[in-house]
Amino acid sequence: MKEKFIPFYYEQFKYTGVWQSDAADMIESYHTSAQVEFGFTGNTLKIKAETVKNEYIIFMLDEKEVLPQENNDGLLTFLTTDSAHRFKIIMTRHSKLKFFGVYISESGEIFRTKDNMYIQFIGDSITDAYPGYATTVANNLSVDYSIVSLCGMSLVDKWGWYKLIDGASERIGMESNYFCLQNPQEVVTPLSYDFKKCRVPDAFVIYLGTNDYISQKEHKDAGNSKIFAERYFNFIGKIEARFGEKPIFILQNHRKDTIRTEAINMAYNKIKSKYKHIYLIDCYNWDVELVSDGVHPSQNGYKTMAEHITELIKENIKGLNE
Repeated sequence: MKEKFIPFYYEQFKYTGVWQSDAADMIESYHTSAQVEFGFTGNTLKIKAETVKNEYIIFMLDEKEVLPQENNDGLLTFLTTDSAHRFKIIMTRHSKLKFFGVYISESGEIFRTKDNMYIQFIGDSITDAYPGYATTVANNLSVDYSIVSLCGMSLVDKWGWYKLIDGASERIGMESNYFCLQNPQEVVTPLSYDFKKCRVPDAFVIYLGTNDYISQKEHKDAGNSKIFAERYFNFIGKIEARFGEKPIFILQNHRKDTIRTEAINMAYNKIKSKYKHIYLIDCYNWDVELVSDGVHPSQNGYKTMAEHITELIKENIKGLNE
């Protein structure tokens, strides 16, 4: 069968999440979860790619999870019926993909699929969990999604609880790392993200504060609540400056933790005073079931969170995927 190669930069490939091309022949995915989607005609698809942690990469053909029939020297072969198809590659749990392009039959075509609503989730280990509230909310709403998160990540630079890697002297928070390609447990100095292949999110869900130093009386007395509120305000300002005015859902603390809850409320009120379409999701009163560490939700806890968040997004964003 005669075939042709379609390179990664073909405009019909739809990149969701953090992607960047620093080489002429390929593009690479970054952060917790990213996706590439396209349509094709024909009965054979060969994907030219290199994968890292590929056990967490999902291939979807016409909405069904599939595995390649062949994997030879970086060529993943998928066989199907001779018709039009929708194909999606989903990177989860910090898996990475170097995507060069695809081979299809000489008479086949690559086409852009319908754009669903796209929600980006930003956070720490609560958002990082897989399966967790983020993936469940996205599936409930039938939307495209990406995740930028890291266990132990704070909002504020120099706070947080993740382990420092060799050569690092201080932690960076999401206020800085969001605008980088790698997370601080991958490299000492993450590269800046150029946003050139960035699909603009239609909405954001942000859960930060778990790892910020805002939970104790001494934190409050030291002025940390005000610092947190100011930095959150600035972070939202940077997101709006980059992407324009979008609905942003800020999650409240899900534990009975009064001082932290007050700090997040302070941040929300400051943000709401300037920016429109800002919503506070009050997890505090949901009685989220936790695991033994008293911090992270159990599977039932994540289910509770996802159910509430799904309904609140539906209430505040009309016409999802219409």
